[in-house]
Amino acid sequence: MKKKIISIVLLLLWAGLIFYLSNQPSDVSGKISGSMIKNVLSVSEVTLNLIHNPLRESMHVFVFMVFALLLLNVLVNFNVKKIYIWCFIISMLYAISDETHQLFVPGRAFELLDLFLDLVGIVIAKIMYFNFESCMQTINDGKK
Repeated sequence: MKKKIISIVLLLLWAGLIFYLSNQPSDVSGKISGSMIKNVLSVSEVTLNLIHNPLRESMHVFVFMVFALLLLNVLVNFNVKKIYIWCFIISMLYAISDETHQLFVPGRAFELLDLFLDLVGIVIAKIMYFNFESCMQTINDGKK
């Protein structure tokens, strides 16, 4: 039971982080990501201007990959059948709701590119999880 609760809490915290970041007006969001990139990578202002947008876009992939991995964990902990289908449906609904939510945030918009990048993250998570599951099955089969 403890595992189930922890998996749900982690998923909800991550979903909350996505909501929080999406709720930032575009100028605030740009400043936050710009300063994070500059501090973490220690880049010049010129380099920052070149890499800022591509890194911001790639974060969609990462954020929704983590969301889908956490969701897969919840689905497995609750013995849900057809986890990959449910993961896809729930993750895409959350991605769509996230983009829709941004229609109401100053300077933000519903972006099809962002939705596509979210989908890429979801698919990567499913592939990672499937490969992990296959490896674990192979290891367990070898122990028999």
